[in-house]
Amino acid sequence: MPTACLDAIPAGGSVEIYTDGACLGNPGPAASAFAIVYEGKVIHSAARFLGHATNNIAELTAALDGLRFLADRSADLRVTLLADSNQVIQGMSVWLANWKARGWRRADGKPVANRQHYEELDAIASAFPSLRWQHVKGHAGNEFNELVDKLANGTAAAGSVAVA
Repeated sequence: MPTACLDAIPAGGSVEIYTDGACLGNPGPAASAFAIVYEGKVIHSAARFLGHATNNIAELTAALDGLRFLADRSADLRVTLLADSNQVIQGMSVWLANWKARGWRRADGKPVANRQHYEELDAIASAFPSLRWQHVKGHAGNEFNELVDKLANGTAAAGSVAVA
């Protein structure tokens, strides 16, 4: 994992992680992508092919990959994770506490879908003391959301890994 781009960010710096997942067919060929943005510039972006998966798994994996990339700086950066997936944002910022309190069950009593991914995301997110979750409207002209959308869709279609 290249860290030179992260070394230039001072302690207490603010970064954004834009994430997106793509799935052709749902389920079908899937990919996740993230971009790290500092001071309005992309300092790192990556995508990976997930094989046969669902769109929700691709979205959750994108968030996991972005946070993992910043894991070594989790304590000294202010991080905002932006996703166009309401499942990811609501899941982590609103529903998670209730799911855990109910033994990983939804309000209707059914098991939480993709529990393992949410548990992993919860574990890594806990290492970021100033992590914020924010929804960004998809396909609305946000350049960074458009970038990760393009990376994820292109990688899902190509069935390979992309790093920019």
